[in-house]
Amino acid sequence: MLHEPAMLPILMPGNIAFYNPYSRPASVLIRAFQRIERDCGDFARDQRVDHMELAEAEVRRIRLFSEFVLYATRICEALIKQLLYCTGFDESSYRKAALGALLARPCDACRRERKEKHRYSLLGSLAHRYALCGPYDECLDVDLVKFNTLRNVTAAHASAAEIRAASSAESRVISQREVVDAGNTFLHMLLHISQIELRMWEELVIKIVTYTPPADDEPVPPGTMRRMVG
Repeated sequence: MLHEPAMLPILMPGNIAFYNPYSRPASVLIRAFQRIERDCGDFARDQRVDHMELAEAEVRRIRLFSEFVLYATRICEALIKQLLYCTGFDESSYRKAALGALLARPCDACRRERKEKHRYSLLGSLAHRYALCGPYDECLDVDLVKFNTLRNVTAAHASAAEIRAASSAESRVISQREVVDAGNTFLHMLLHISQIELRMWEELVIKIVTYTPPADDEPVPPGTMRRMVG
């Protein structure tokens, strides 16, 4: 919030270098989030807010924080789906899933066979593959659940629109505290998501480097190139 962030590029349609269908939405969400972050910083630093009518100051605080949490959550969803697309998970299991469903969802196979229901985590499965269960269980899963709850409360409940400040100056202070706390959690989540992404990238590089083309009479398994490039 102290420095103007560099705007990241948006991946425009027609750029075939990015085959992953979740990369472009992620880039759009990130650009939008950067503008929201800038607006939050302007509100927290602008001393003119102190002379604003209390109701107007609180409405701005509530709107800015709601947008901050909503877009941060959407970015996490897009980045996780971008990783899942590079795996063997059926895309229908996560294409329309919100963050909560990416963290815990019922097993479809058990439901079809009428067995005892159990839940599993798509993101947790990725962490397990790369021996990142510890960081996932101790940090990432906890932070994501908290952030998902915060998103639900902020975006879906009328109680989020309560006037909390006694003055416009206090509204500015509350806004800064809320955004900094949520921002630190968001950065922590991105750090752990990037650890999984790095492990996936390392695995893909090894597979590409050690790849042996099939013989002329040997069929190439369907989806091979998508998994390699995706």
